[in-house]
Amino acid sequence: MAAYRIEERVPGELPAGEVELAAAFRRTIDLERAPDEPAAPLDVYRTRITHISADTVRRVWIALDGDGGLAGVGFAELPQADNPHLALIFAEVRRDARRHRLGSALVARAAAAVRADGRTLAMSFVDDRIAAGISFARAVGLEVGSKMHLNEVVLVQVDRARLHNLLDDARSKSADYEVELIPRPTPEALLADVCVAYDQMNNAPRDRLGWQDERATPERIRERDALHRKQGRVRSLLVARRLSDRQIAGFTELTYLSEMPQIVQQHGTAVHPAHRGSSLGMRLKATNLLWVLDNVAGANLIRTGNADSNEAMLRINEALGFRPAFAAFILQAPVDAVVARASSLETADGRAVDAA
Repeated sequence: MAAYRIEERVPGELPAGEVELAAAFRRTIDLERAPDEPAAPLDVYRTRITHISADTVRRVWIALDGDGGLAGVGFAELPQADNPHLALIFAEVRRDARRHRLGSALVARAAAAVRADGRTLAMSFVDDRIAAGISFARAVGLEVGSKMHLNEVVLVQVDRARLHNLLDDARSKSADYEVELIPRPTPEALLADVCVAYDQMNNAPRDRLGWQDERATPERIRERDALHRKQGRVRSLLVARRLSDRQIAGFTELTYLSEMPQIVQQHGTAVHPAHRGSSLGMRLKATNLLWVLDNVAGANLIRTGNADSNEAMLRINEALGFRPAFAAFILQAPVDAVVARASSLETADGRAVDAA
């Protein structure tokens, strides 16, 4: 077996050289996952590595090969405000270093650390663009809690006449509402409204996931705005208001990197249950789709993730031209089970990967 060692790092204290190694590593993994897509600039990866949310604790482990090269990375994120029972655990291993138990070793250390912090549920996310992802996740004890697809609409294939018809119909059915574009950074006077809008995502289907409600706060929104600005990320955030009382009824949001506009990311879309049945979801998403067509030069597609159980949103997406691109899974398991399974895999031949 090749010689590898695993060392823990303090995320906020990484030397510049290791930040560069980690950024290049993560970029390589993404290129393996999507070789036909443009790679994000290294600055985006540097920011992802060095930025830590104020209400999240991150733990990081790196696997080094005999030459000191970065062979794998494992990390755990522990929410501090909401979901105090939960830890998000991830491990990525360089292609040529796989099948040396590095992934299991990284997961074992992350799971043991979050157990010591009192976390009881581990959760992770994989998609089928790296074939080993789902089988590895199951091997370390994780089970599928929600099946998803990443759906895409190719912009050159959008029928503008049909899109305008869908939007006109939705406007007529939601005449008691208006749609408002939220500037960025989010104005102080609108922070409370945006919090209400984001909180509507708590009404989205969760399938069997043990994920509890998350509450948006002004501080989180300010922090996200600052991160987007640092990354060069452009946002279009729309909220729907009822005209009679100015109540927030729903929202939709998409973003793209100014240096990589080819792929636009559609984030959350939600309508409060009390305001459903007025085609607000269609109106919001169709408005943003038209905005991309008219304003984002170089955009090729919009991508969004949807639980397979979210039939209402899938109907809207299908009408707008979204089609499945690849499958994805949110997995979960008791932390104790992940510790036991990952540790047993790491030591399957009686030896553990060296730890520093």
